[in-house]
Amino acid sequence: MQAAEGLVQRSELVASEAGVFWLESDPSSGLNLIHTTADNSNGPVSVSKPLSKTLGVRSQVNGYGGGALCAAPDRLFAVEASSQQIHTINPETGHSEPFTSDPDASYGGLAWDMAGVRLLAVRGVR
Repeated sequence: MQAAEGLVQRSELVASEAGVFWLESDPSSGLNLIHTTADNSNGPVSVSKPLSKTLGVRSQVNGYGGGALCAAPDRLFAVEASSQQIHTINPETGHSEPFTSDPDASYGGLAWDMAGVRLLAVRGVR
């Protein structure tokens, strides 16, 4: 078990006009955090930075946790791990606010519908 303690996993790469984002596991907190690129003052290479160090992202709708992150042109949507509710996230500041409030439901399979300009999601009953 000690060999895997520092293991960092990355998943759910998404992109839009707002930027490029992905989930990255944080071994110290046990959370999946949203990461993005940041300018590197030492040159043109970008570095990874978490948008928030407290918003854990994971969907329980799909057993593998997929579909928990989605990028719209001006914001992100993510399933908050403990509440299983969708949050909207400002891609510049990392500030998040609840988008759904349904304690009997879990969400996943998030997808942005460009034609309908809306968020699509799978809703499961807990």
